[in-house]
Amino acid sequence: MKKYIATLTVTVAVFIGSSPMVLADPQPSSTTSRTNSHNLLSAPKRLAGVCFGVVVGTPICFMRKLPQELKEGAEGLAGSIVEDNGKANPFLIPAGLVWAPCAVLMTALEAPAYAFRDACMAERPFSKESFSLSQLDPPTSN
Repeated sequence: MKKYIATLTVTVAVFIGSSPMVLADPQPSSTTSRTNSHNLLSAPKRLAGVCFGVVVGTPICFMRKLPQELKEGAEGLAGSIVEDNGKANPFLIPAGLVWAPCAVLMTALEAPAYAFRDACMAERPFSKESFSLSQLDPPTSN
């Protein structure tokens, strides 16, 4: 239990210490101290927003990214078997079935990283962007 509390304390201290909002000094003025104290007080809210964004955003990101990964992989696998000459590819459905377990595994491994990235890069905590509800990354082009 003591290790858990120590780890949590160090994590919070590192997050607060490395937060660019806290360390940034936009302009030297008389309101700088008030701005820094406001940013310091908003750090727990920001940390809670990141935590909730990762926890809630991971399954959301998984469900949104899986169809994209299935489509990309199936088209890549079927396209490597038969050249696309403008007709419907008959190997698209079997390739999708073969690719489905790989797509699920890849999406399960990528979703937490994307959710963490979205939660950290959101401008406001608890916003749409922090829960991975903004636009997905574009598919890779071959």
